[in-house]
Amino acid sequence: MKELYSFDVKREVEEHVPYTRKGKNGPIESTKKVKKTLKNRIILQKPSASDVENAEFFYGQKFNEYINAGFLTRAMLSKKMGDIGGMSSKTTEDQVQGLIMENVDASRVIQFYGGSKTLTEEQGEKLVAAKLKYAETKKAIHDFETSLREQFNQTADSKAEQKLVEWFVFNFSFFEEEVDKKKEVFPIFEGEVYKDK
Repeated sequence: MKELYSFDVKREVEEHVPYTRKGKNGPIESTKKVKKTLKNRIILQKPSASDVENAEFFYGQKFNEYINAGFLTRAMLSKKMGDIGGMSSKTTEDQVQGLIMENVDASRVIQFYGGSKTLTEEQGEKLVAAKLKYAETKKAIHDFETSLREQFNQTADSKAEQKLVEWFVFNFSFFEEEVDKKKEVFPIFEGEVYKDK
């Protein structure tokens, strides 16, 4: 199995451990609960070329299901919003383009003056103004991106992408456990098909 990514997870389990205690009539065998911390490695498997084809097929199926259910595609919603002057309109795109240019200019000034230890008063003022402009434009761009993401959140494309991520997690997530002093890998989600998992 080719690994894409792995990380460790610690979890507490309770085990019943046998022990012998002294009683009035002699030793008594009993069990007690003991908390034990186990460390498991979680592995995301790297998909093969055929897995990628299966993923594309799954995405296509889900995309069609959402379109048949009445969801608009991202392109359809973008066209509709552009026509009525929404977030995808030409004016909004021009405003965002201007913000990006201002942000780039401010970051250049910060980069140029930021590393200097000796600045004149004028250069110091330019640096402070550039930092303020950078923060303002960054926030405005972030707000625009957030609004745009929220606008397209309920499209067929977005819903199908969410299902594709679920499909990937369900099919390519494994955990490593020691069995008979050998490390073995087991799927986290059991089942034959997506619905079962």
